[in-house]
Amino acid sequence: MTQRCKLFAGLLLAFAWIGMTALSAQTPAAPAASKLAFLDVDRAVVSTLEGKRNLDEFQKAYEAKAKEVQDKQDALNKAMNEFQAQQVTLSDEKREERQSQLDEQTTALNRLKEDHQKFLERRRAQIINAILGKMQPIIADYAKKNSFTAVFVIQQQMLAFVDPVADITAEIIKLYDAANPAK
Repeated sequence: MTQRCKLFAGLLLAFAWIGMTALSAQTPAAPAASKLAFLDVDRAVVSTLEGKRNLDEFQKAYEAKAKEVQDKQDALNKAMNEFQAQQVTLSDEKREERQSQLDEQTTALNRLKEDHQKFLERRRAQIINAILGKMQPIIADYAKKNSFTAVFVIQQQMLAFVDPVADITAEIIKLYDAANPAK
């Protein structure tokens, strides 16, 4: 019976060793260290050649709209000053009529300002979104080629510290400009 016990103990040890070997083969290896990158999207958009060109055009459109608003504001101010000077000599009917005209001009000026503001905001968003749409595949390709696990967007007011080595903004700008030459 002792030999039978030894055989049983040997089999038990063999099965235990096989079981441990099988379990250790199923245990995943420790994950590789994550490689992270950071991208300042605002800087990337305005620093590309296309971004600079488009933002220059945007600035010209802004200045033209601002001049139009300023011209209307100047005309309204002049009309208000004239009304102030003539108010005493005008009849009640004429005074109410002029006040009504000035109110209409003020309302029209405010609408013009709002319309221009909305137009400029839409145009700026279109410029940025067009560049970001073309930049996204460049970022993804760069991240894959350089084995980055993730690329985070830098928001200066939300970030305490980023090692400059992890900031890939300059590389993305170069790649974007190479893929999208300025016209």
